[in-house]
Amino acid sequence: MAEPVLALRGVTKHFVQHLRGGIRLDVLARVDLDVVPGECVVLDGPSGVGKSTLLKVIYGTYRVDGGSVSVAGTDIARAEPRAVLALRRTVMGHVSQFLRVVPRVAALDIVAEPARARGVPAAEARDRAAALLARLNLPEKLWSLPPATFSGGEQQRVNIARGFVVDWPLLLLDEPTASLDAENAAIVAGLIEQARARGTAMVAICHDGAMRGRIATRLFGMQRVEQAA
Repeated sequence: MAEPVLALRGVTKHFVQHLRGGIRLDVLARVDLDVVPGECVVLDGPSGVGKSTLLKVIYGTYRVDGGSVSVAGTDIARAEPRAVLALRRTVMGHVSQFLRVVPRVAALDIVAEPARARGVPAAEARDRAAALLARLNLPEKLWSLPPATFSGGEQQRVNIARGFVVDWPLLLLDEPTASLDAENAAIVAGLIEQARARGTAMVAICHDGAMRGRIATRLFGMQRVEQAA
């Protein structure tokens, strides 16, 4: 079996709710997970079990309270911030639920940016971006405009194109089709399947049953952590 791109061992995470008298909320407890190239693991469980928290832990947005988070051999639970940023440039992509809008930057350039950060020439990066935006049915008249005034579905298509403009060893997907119609959701499923075929390892949150059934190679069940009395 191939070496895991992502390996979690004993991951724990809690939050302290200071506005509620310092109440401690345990969210993740001793989570173990391996994801190898070509897998799409969909996190499974009801709302509130920590699926989004786990994605943020993997991406390095949240620090863990215990355990290790190995991404391509680097434990980001203990890595310096610049090492985490380097992994985000070269190893680990992320399609969030909502596009982080950059003022006065055209949609085409937002999509092309991850490729440019890897050293892809500007013209080639923009060509890749244009091909993805066209595939996702974003009208060409919008490509030169900043996405701040786009609809939710249009912004999400920009976000998805940005996530697939390079081949990531590891790609995190947080409800990538939540704002999309059936036609564009099917296109995204195709992008995911093609990325898997090229060897990308993926971890996804997807509540749409039909979409989950299409993209998941396996489900990773999660349960609510029992809180201490």
